[in-house]
Amino acid sequence: MSDVSIRARGPGTRRFGGIAGRLRGGRGFLAAIGALWSVGIAAYFFVALVDPYELRSEKNAVRLAEHPYPLKIVPRLLSVATRSADLVLVGSSTSMGYTPTMLRQAFVGVQRPANLSFPCAGSDFFEPALKRLAVSPGLKRAIVNLDATFIDKCGGGIGNLMDARYLQAPWHQPVPDFGLEGIELSWRALKTGVLDRPAWAPAVADRVEGTEDDAPAVSDSGVAMAQLRDAAKTTRGRIATFDLPACGSFPALDRFVVPFARRMAERGVPVDFIAPPYSLSAYSFVDTLDFADREKADFFSSVMGLRLCLLQAVQGMGGVRMHAFDADFSVTDNLANYRDPIHLAHYASYKDIAARVAAGSDVLTLGKWPSYVSALRAAVVAYRP
Repeated sequence: MSDVSIRARGPGTRRFGGIAGRLRGGRGFLAAIGALWSVGIAAYFFVALVDPYELRSEKNAVRLAEHPYPLKIVPRLLSVATRSADLVLVGSSTSMGYTPTMLRQAFVGVQRPANLSFPCAGSDFFEPALKRLAVSPGLKRAIVNLDATFIDKCGGGIGNLMDARYLQAPWHQPVPDFGLEGIELSWRALKTGVLDRPAWAPAVADRVEGTEDDAPAVSDSGVAMAQLRDAAKTTRGRIATFDLPACGSFPALDRFVVPFARRMAERGVPVDFIAPPYSLSAYSFVDTLDFADREKADFFSSVMGLRLCLLQAVQGMGGVRMHAFDADFSVTDNLANYRDPIHLAHYASYKDIAARVAAGSDVLTLGKWPSYVSALRAAVVAYRP
């Protein structure tokens, strides 16, 4: 018995036992990998089925939250907004400060507004957005903010948050950023019917990130004010003798802006174009930036040209209006109202403009154009920061 026992525990037996143990460990590892793989596949198809951003479906199963979204999320909301919102505002950085609450209060009867404005939004977003809004069945009003990005792309090293994958998702990808966030978002959308996550709630109630009232005014910066004074000196003469560029300089108008306005007029859906209230310093300031294209017209001429060409194109279209606020010198002549020469600093300013758009108190027409542009040009040339 003793010899047999010793042989059973010999070297060969020990080697066999080690191999068997490794095999058992290997099978456990593969089983764990297989389980994780199965969970991943299940999560993938769960998100694909829910499709929270409604990129490939038209089920209209979710609605937007009532609070402003983080700016990086805004470009992803187009599909849901065009199916669930009754008022949609499209624009770039100068219209980011309008909140859903503000729009509901300004426009009687509006219940589900959406602001699709984000930094450096350009034609790659405006064109698909307006084309979808033109056929949006529940839309009661559209607002288009005429940012400078209708003229040129953003400069100054600012990145565009637009991601084309959120306009049309490939068949093999549930959401472009599939992962834990996508799983959480899908679960919450399925459970609540709202496209929202707790992490998306604004830090300050009813405020858009980057536009809070505590943002310092440009007039508080001595360095910035010195730069604006220098800019005004170098560009004042050119603005005083401006010539408007031809309407062909603004291809976006014929390509998708005017067709959108025409289609909305045919449907009887009001459209408000807003001319952003740039400060009087903005025109000379932009002309001195490194990314300004010297071969094109100066900023003042380009902005005025865009507005006039659009005014001429939509003349006579029922329900289509343009609103201009930059000749309200109580606002544009005071840099304490701005966080930089282009962007308003205060919630109250956006709220006031929204109310004035709804009331139609600052509608710009071709008949008013000569006096409007003459007064604005004179004010810009005479302005001393």
